[in-house]
Amino acid sequence: MGRPVRSLSEIASDVRLRRDEGWVDMDVRWLVTEETFGARHHVFGRTIFMPGGGHLAHRHPQAEEVLYILRGRLCTTIGDETFFMGPEDVCYVPPDTLHVMRNVSPTEPCEVIFVYGGAPSLAVAGYVSLPAPPDRKPLPRGASRCARSLATVPSDVKLTPDAGWVNMDVKWLVADAHLGSRHCVLGRTVFPPGSHHGAHNHPHAEEALYVVRGRGETLDGDTWYPMGPEDVVFTPVGVRHGFRNPSATEPCETLWTYGGAPSLARAGYVEMR
Repeated sequence: MGRPVRSLSEIASDVRLRRDEGWVDMDVRWLVTEETFGARHHVFGRTIFMPGGGHLAHRHPQAEEVLYILRGRLCTTIGDETFFMGPEDVCYVPPDTLHVMRNVSPTEPCEVIFVYGGAPSLAVAGYVSLPAPPDRKPLPRGASRCARSLATVPSDVKLTPDAGWVNMDVKWLVADAHLGSRHCVLGRTVFPPGSHHGAHNHPHAEEALYVVRGRGETLDGDTWYPMGPEDVVFTPVGVRHGFRNPSATEPCETLWTYGGAPSLARAGYVEMR
């Protein structure tokens, strides 16, 4: 497997994705797949939609999809809903469902984290181009059944230090209980200075973790590795892992996924101190 941490800058943009197949002015990088890390249950990637760029109508027969906006704005269609998304908004696309994304700005790029749940590659997820859906008036903010904003998601106060969740701000953005995912979870954690997630494993899920801002250290087996912004780490099913913020002053913000399970309960959680 090699080292478990890679940087976004090490991963090339996918030049195979063609405009005539619906990938219009997009910089797509596949961070975690079966090819890059040996993933079995999900994909974790990053896309920049250039001004006016977009992903035309399509569906994935064998995978659900999650999109999280880091910066910029998208006009998104999922099934019969059209709505706008901005920074820290997330949406969920069920398997085999039409979806379209378009950067509505003529000047600003839109940076997005995307996840396929239930497939470790685009080839396994499947990709079917579709005719453009009819134009619809976008829904008011907060009215979509498929989307939510980070600001509306409460921190999980059930996670306690005695179980290894030490001074962490954890929010479950997409799960079976939140937007109805079937094969994956997307969450966001802020690690304040000195906080940590103790050593543990998930018997029924693999995990990917991406640093949005700040710096931290990730545990893989018995070895600690440094991480900074735009670094990603992949943890296979059942492997001991953890995370800590050694800084005395700066928080560390991360996005993370479970592949193969739509909740913590289904992923399993075994402390390994």
